[in-house]
Amino acid sequence: MSTPSSGIQADEFCDYLNTHLTIFVVGASGDLAKKKTYPSLYDLHRHAFLPESVIICGYARSHMTEAEFRDHIRPYLKGGDEEDKSDFLDRCIYRAGAYDSEGDVDAAFDDLRAAEAEAGAACVNRLFYFAIPPSVFVPIGTSLKKAVIGPSEEEREGNGQQQRIGWNRLIIEKPFGKDTASFEKLSSDMGALYTEKHLYRIDHYLGKEMVKNLMMIRYSNAIFEPLWNRDHISTVQITFKENFGTIYNNMFIFFNFVIILLIKIRSYSSLEWVALVNVGASIWRYMYRYWI
Repeated sequence: MSTPSSGIQADEFCDYLNTHLTIFVVGASGDLAKKKTYPSLYDLHRHAFLPESVIICGYARSHMTEAEFRDHIRPYLKGGDEEDKSDFLDRCIYRAGAYDSEGDVDAAFDDLRAAEAEAGAACVNRLFYFAIPPSVFVPIGTSLKKAVIGPSEEEREGNGQQQRIGWNRLIIEKPFGKDTASFEKLSSDMGALYTEKHLYRIDHYLGKEMVKNLMMIRYSNAIFEPLWNRDHISTVQITFKENFGTIYNNMFIFFNFVIILLIKIRSYSSLEWVALVNVGASIWRYMYRYWI
């Protein structure tokens, strides 16, 4: 493997490196997994932040062979050379199944249990990564609880020695509900399956309410109200980095953010609306020309 140029390297505090790690990526065939999850895991692998004894299993409803799956994610692995990518992909397998099927999940884990036993490690850690819509959090969480993360998995025999399951962690990366009521319902349902020590949440929409409430923040805070206007703000810069996938949805979101920021931060008179409409039309023409 090539040596990464970054100075960030694993150290003595990364004690998990001496264990076996099983990573189970739920929703592995989707956009989030191929563009973010697997490239991030690859970067960790290159910097030696993953144990030498690691297996990464992708799980989704789409049917494809392991060769097809590896070809599916290879273009999104950045950095390193072909040897690095091949070494990482050799640790990646793929299994297809339903999210609400305990049997499918159990069958997918048959090979993983065999790999864990073959590793002969005294301790096995498991990481479950949810790159799926919130509507299937509970179904797959229930299937995993029944088929994999049950009391019988606390310890078992492996290669003639007692093998202990270390920690089980579930990382949930998607909007965790759309409002307070849906969050509480989802949190309650997941809480019935797992304790808080099992759950880690990454919510895409944490900043959404802040953007929606810019007007309230501006006019209800004396320190902001006299400053957030065209006399003190000369420019508003928006960086829109994702020019791939879900293009029509991204165009709509981008245009709306432009309008919201211009209206809420700069105080436009009625005569300036003509110019604003022209700006909006120019944005649409640009996006249509270069993105479609």
